[in-house]
Amino acid sequence: MRRAINFALSIVSVAVVIAVLAVTAGTGLRPAQASFVGVTSNDQNSLVSAAVGTPSIRVTTYQLSGNQYAGTNYYTINLVQDLSPDYFVMMVGATGDGTSGGDRVPITDLARVSADPFGNFARSTAAPNQLEIARTFTNFQWQGAITVVESLQDSGRSGFSLVDVHEVLVTTNTRSFTSTGAAWTDINQVGIYGGVYGGGVTSNSFDRRDYSSSWARIWPSGTNTVNYQRLRSGRAPLRASVRFTTFIVEWGNEWNIQRVQVTGNASGNGVNSVNEYNTAAINPVNRANTFITAAGTTNDSRLSRSWLANVWTLGDGVNMNAVENQVAVGSEGRSDRSVEVYVHTNANLNVQYAFGADGTTPSGISSRALDGYATIAGPLGPESYGGGGGLEWTTGYRFSIASNSSAQSNLEYPRPVVWSRITDAFRAGWSRSRSGAPGAIWYQVPDFAKVTGY
Repeated sequence: MRRAINFALSIVSVAVVIAVLAVTAGTGLRPAQASFVGVTSNDQNSLVSAAVGTPSIRVTTYQLSGNQYAGTNYYTINLVQDLSPDYFVMMVGATGDGTSGGDRVPITDLARVSADPFGNFARSTAAPNQLEIARTFTNFQWQGAITVVESLQDSGRSGFSLVDVHEVLVTTNTRSFTSTGAAWTDINQVGIYGGVYGGGVTSNSFDRRDYSSSWARIWPSGTNTVNYQRLRSGRAPLRASVRFTTFIVEWGNEWNIQRVQVTGNASGNGVNSVNEYNTAAINPVNRANTFITAAGTTNDSRLSRSWLANVWTLGDGVNMNAVENQVAVGSEGRSDRSVEVYVHTNANLNVQYAFGADGTTPSGISSRALDGYATIAGPLGPESYGGGGGLEWTTGYRFSIASNSSAQSNLEYPRPVVWSRITDAFRAGWSRSRSGAPGAIWYQVPDFAKVTGY
């Protein structure tokens, strides 16, 4: 049974560390608004894919809206197919009623994965096609996107294996801590997806200043240890107790996995200049075959300075080149950041990138907008859309990752919380539950349709 039953907490003084990674591919030009680059379907990849069989990785994104998840601590998602034992989740969401008013707090906004059919959690679901998510407090309706990435075959080469799932309770004032569980084989192939933009996190706080307690830089060490780092300041007092859900994945040997820490406090209006990003070097990668994920934190809960309003991408943050050797993290408000960036590269992967400018529609975030989209190229494999009544889904071999900034510097949550789902063949949509603050968005759309098994 994959469960994290041991974790050691150690309180240490942590210097401000900011990990910012960005991997890009393109032509050296600044990206046009909502213009995706990176789509490839070269003859070599097509021939290889045809020879070796079906896609190894399936992706489904579930989007909750309205009152679908309200009045209860736990919500069971009935999946469109049985869940593969090798999977991980990336989720983002918040409460809100779709207006510009109504401040929310961490105990209502934050949610995490809390059960699956395989015994990885303290709780279990009743059926093989179910996942459960949890909140600490039941007031208001929770809305967001839950992306389920599954390896269906060939886990040692073109797919991946789920090593473990850690449920980690962190008490107040704890800056650094660890969790331990099942061992991986090769740390250089490990990807970790926990907290915000991963398996999620819950909180016991009713204070908006305590959002920072729920953010952490997360990275592996040794053979089975996961490390967490939070930053503390007067604007980020770490007064809340939080519980992280962290997925530990080992990718097959056809994948090139890199990770790097980005630190600093670079920022600026619109995050549209290279000096508004901190960067970290990586080994060169092809943008069109690479996507990134990030687990990070800042030392300020105010919207524009928060981790929820940091953008992260491949490259220098502005220009897109065919080959990239760095990753970037930036924000509109100035705060110290510490970010672990995970870089995923596969020769048969196809990735699109786009930038939605601050205050623009539909690809960027205007002050009054609750949703929008970037125009993308169509999928390289079958893709289906369905659902209704507050639960919609997209299933196929690709998904959309959106990281966004915010131009507002108060504590009017959840304005900077943005999630993304591919809503049709040519749109990567974004949504939020409270309007009122503009921002920019960096989009990524990885497509696994040509990543096939043997």
